[in-house]
Amino acid sequence: MTTFFSGNFANNTLCGNGLVENSLTDELVKIEKPCLFFWGKYDMVVSGELAYDAFNRVGTSEKSFVIFERSGHSPMWQEGRLFAETIIDFMEESR
Repeated sequence: MTTFFSGNFANNTLCGNGLVENSLTDELVKIEKPCLFFWGKYDMVVSGELAYDAFNRVGTSEKSFVIFERSGHSPMWQEGRLFAETIIDFMEESR
């Protein structure tokens, strides 16, 4: 229940402060650092389409998109070991 209320508070705060009206999507092309994108196959918060759109807009060519097959919005909790291994592997490849 705490997560529900904190999520609603965050959403209301962000939307109330103009974040929704001030999209930074067009700025993603400016990102030049290596990027690692995660998405849970059963994510009901962020659609796969939205995740892929952000991935495709990032300016760097050094990027990776990882789908967690048994996760929703929180692969760090639902597939914690794989999540950590994925980060470590990406960091080692990006040296």
